[in-house]
Amino acid sequence: MTKRTNKRPPPPKRQRIEAENEQNAENNANDQHPLTLRMMFNTCQEVLKKQENIEHFNTEIVDELRSVKSELKLELQLIRDDLKPKTVTAPVPILPLRLLAQISQNVRRKR
Repeated sequence: MTKRTNKRPPPPKRQRIEAENEQNAENNANDQHPLTLRMMFNTCQEVLKKQENIEHFNTEIVDELRSVKSELKLELQLIRDDLKPKTVTAPVPILPLRLLAQISQNVRRKR
């Protein structure tokens, strides 16, 4: 039996696992920074799109309200016009002279 003095014994399993974990943690830390930035960028893009959609929707609502407001003004004006007292300008019918003569004779006979 000869002793091996030149070669080191392999590291215990625990040391190897810890070394792998540390290396993975460093790799993840280095990789997470760009990943975090990308996720933040994507989130900001989504928020921006939603904000643009909301602004567009608000513009449509304002336009619709303006249209309804002008229609209501017209209807209100029509109602006001209907409620105004109207002067009677209808001409008094002129009866023919013969008809007037007959009416006056009938009135005299009844007396």
